[in-house]
Amino acid sequence: MHRMKIGLVAAIVLLALTAAVYVVVTRELKDSVVQDLDTAVSRAQRIHGDVARLEAMEFENLVAQLSHRPSVVGVFDKSDENSRRQAAFEQCEQINGQLRTGGKPKADIVAMLDSSGKVLARDLNVNAMFGEDLRSKFPAVGTALSGKATKDIWTFQRNLASKDPNWLLVETDEAA
Repeated sequence: MHRMKIGLVAAIVLLALTAAVYVVVTRELKDSVVQDLDTAVSRAQRIHGDVARLEAMEFENLVAQLSHRPSVVGVFDKSDENSRRQAAFEQCEQINGQLRTGGKPKADIVAMLDSSGKVLARDLNVNAMFGEDLRSKFPAVGTALSGKATKDIWTFQRNLASKDPNWLLVETDEAA
């Protein structure tokens, strides 16, 4: 009986020692994994921000190239408003088609504005948004039309329970 008690005590001591080593090792391992994960997430957030800025700069360069094409500049040489609007609409459609098939970043809306910030034409429909004053509606448009670079923060909202897939623009603000 005495030998059995010694074996039982030895088994309990061994179990306690194993549990203590397990707790110490897993705690250190957990802390190390959490720290590595926090570092990786922080790095990924920085990289995501850098990639987003690079994509925005690439898109800005693309827009600059497209807006300086002779066919786009020629839209504003048209003498009457109807031919200018039709030419603007055709250019918007052509640009949108190129963006869809060229592997470039796709714009959701392609529109041409006159120097006062009013819409001449946009893709999809020659009459969509015609004459709408985007300069007064969106301050960044006015800044961009004056030749200065600008950043916008657009806030959208949507009822996720609704079957309507459209988002509603509720606020625009210039970024700091």
